[in-house]
Amino acid sequence: MGLGQSPVTAANHTLRTVAGDGDTTGRSQEVDPKPEATKSMPSASEQLAQDLPRFFPGITSKDIQAYIRDGGNYEPSPLLQRELGTPAGVLTKHSIERSTIFPGSKHDYWVYVPKQYRGDKPVCVMVFLDGESFLKTMPPLLDNLIQEGSLPPVIGIFTNSGVAGPGYPIYGGKGNRAVEYDMVNGRLASFLDNEILSKVRGQYNISNKAGCHGILGLSSGGSAAFGVGWHRPDLFGRVVSIVGSFVNIAGADAWPSMVRRAERKPLRVWMQSGSKDLDTVFGNWPLANQQMASALAYREYDFVFEFGEGGHNLRHFLSEADDVLRWLWRDVPADVRLPNRP
Repeated sequence: MGLGQSPVTAANHTLRTVAGDGDTTGRSQEVDPKPEATKSMPSASEQLAQDLPRFFPGITSKDIQAYIRDGGNYEPSPLLQRELGTPAGVLTKHSIERSTIFPGSKHDYWVYVPKQYRGDKPVCVMVFLDGESFLKTMPPLLDNLIQEGSLPPVIGIFTNSGVAGPGYPIYGGKGNRAVEYDMVNGRLASFLDNEILSKVRGQYNISNKAGCHGILGLSSGGSAAFGVGWHRPDLFGRVVSIVGSFVNIAGADAWPSMVRRAERKPLRVWMQSGSKDLDTVFGNWPLANQQMASALAYREYDFVFEFGEGGHNLRHFLSEADDVLRWLWRDVPADVRLPNRP
């Protein structure tokens, strides 16, 4: 079968093949408010091609081309903008100056608290890995979906990976992202539980039920989100992986085999990739995601795999983010719902 098709079928999961498109990476671009008359502003793809060698000094021109390609026709969901009359939650920034689980690395994180939070009953929580990438889109979406009753009150935690580390294999660079996100050990789950969630629990009344905890990530953050749920299904029961890096950057290509060999864990998983997703020295993302979906189907997980035509970015996900979160957060425990809400 071609990349746009998959033999994955099972009674309790859904496979969707969706056509779509995009030409940006989900990253904001600074624009000169008064450009010179002769000045030509680079496109998003051109800017990305310029930025990648700064972050990854060892990246090849062939791999750069894999990052900037895209396809399809994906328009962002209107609910990424707060609707008129919808109450806005509060977003605050925090930092962990010195992690004990990832020694020597500082982590920034932001906490979103919905307007409906009262503190008299437990609420759900959702972690966004590479959280700064989602600060403009997800808080308004959470506001809208909580207001319409599709989601229970959810406290959002938007956390970045550590700023100091060995960088990526082969590509080089700085940062601790590969160590935290691309390995298959349980250190990230322990970090989230012991160094971030513990602080948030000290301030807010958060449910202790796994069905009230979700986690979402992009690229290496997508495979990492699955890993957190895998290692701590007692803590995170709902997972979103966007163009997940189930490839051999630091061993995450082992996930499909690990899923097949183990008994099914109590996880609900939404994952997405596209035919223009990455094909680099580390592996082929479309094939890796199809292998992962096939493994989840083999073990009869409750999951959705959407395979479209987009590249390695947020465009496909943002076109239907509201429906993704509605699916992810269906059937929450009764004690965390708003009064008179389904």
